[in-house]
Amino acid sequence: MGENSHRPAALLDFIQSAIDVAKDIAIRATAAGAVPVHHIHMGIYELQPGNA
Repeated sequence: MGENSHRPAALLDFIQSAIDVAKDIAIRATAAGAVPVHHIHMGIYELQPGNA
């Protein structure tokens, strides 16, 4: 049981790090003018069936 006690926290840390990296990439791309901010938000809706 003690072996699994720290695993969820490590997984959450990994997920949080991945989210932070994704945000950083999005911010850098937007700042560079590569991706307009509204395209990032619209892309989420376009991926859903029936909204394209």
